[in-house]
Amino acid sequence: QSIVEKYRKPVMVLINKMDLLEMTGGDHGAAEKERVTNFVKQHTQQWLSQNQDGTGGAVPPLVLPVSARDALAAKQLFRQQYSSTPSPSAEQDKSQPSLDDSSLWRRSNFGLFEEYLQQTLTTDTKIRSKLLSPLGEAERL
Repeated sequence: QSIVEKYRKPVMVLINKMDLLEMTGGDHGAAEKERVTNFVKQHTQQWLSQNQDGTGGAVPPLVLPVSARDALAAKQLFRQQYSSTPSPSAEQDKSQPSLDDSSLWRRSNFGLFEEYLQQTLTTDTKIRSKLLSPLGEAERL
């Protein structure tokens, strides 16, 4: 049985410091970022799917390249620019800029990471995970 199957937990792999690859190549490091991401996906999948007899079969993990530095910079910049503005009425709120509008924030990929956490770490998911772990161990025995 693979590690993922054994514990019945979704696996997410974050590749941080993707901002370091920005200077690589003429495409802002896009080719290098893709190469690194594919390498990590391939090797993580191989590692997670290895059974004791050497065969595979696990569900591919989610591999997400991020830049924590870019995310922090985007949040700080956004706070500086928009925290001093008075609270808008509900009608004005639609025209107010959001963090998602920032190219630095989008480049960091942290929005996807936060969204994934919000969707997967709900109370129902936590309860289900807590209940399935002992059941999986009992089945294994």
